[in-house]
Amino acid sequence: MSPPAGVLFASALLLAVAGGAKVIRPEAAQVAMRTAGLPSGRLTVQAIGTVEILGALFTLGVAGRAGAAFVTLVYATFAGFSALLLRRSRGGVPCGCFGGDDSPVTSLHVWLNVVVAAITAWATVDPPSSIRAVAGDTPWAGIPFLLLVLLLAWLLLTAYTVLPAVLSTAKGHGRQDGGSIGSTAAATGSVVSEGLSITPRPEVRK
Repeated sequence: MSPPAGVLFASALLLAVAGGAKVIRPEAAQVAMRTAGLPSGRLTVQAIGTVEILGALFTLGVAGRAGAAFVTLVYATFAGFSALLLRRSRGGVPCGCFGGDDSPVTSLHVWLNVVVAAITAWATVDPPSSIRAVAGDTPWAGIPFLLLVLLLAWLLLTAYTVLPAVLSTAKGHGRQDGGSIGSTAAATGSVVSEGLSITPRPEVRK
């Protein structure tokens, strides 16, 4: 079995989910593409989603070098798009990949896409066959392998949609805590200064 097969199939499965979201709810992707300065018509976004679905199904059903190359190209494109959107929106707009449920684009999105593209590129060198054939070559009728693919897909989805929001929230709390500490220190210093200013000075007798 090709070592990157699990990541390739999980990435393809996630791609099918993203494509379906664009077809059903293209509005968020339209906003992201408009912000990035790209064509953002409803039919354009839905056509992109349809291509993603068909490519993902091809990868899962046939795979081979062509399927791996398709997934690699898509995630490399996602990385470039995320970087462009991040620069133009300064992290204020979601990428729209999953129908608007994802968090605003961050550098994490860029690097996740780069890592996935790198792993699936490895699969072009050592391409697997279809997911059914690969699962059939694994123990227990392929059930553990299929569960692993589903787990990897879920982890990727979580990394794209939940993890950036969690990190952003934690970063915001850190800034608030830092600001509170600074305000407290400033207030304390002010009180001390006032106390010193009203403290009577002892008379000096000559």
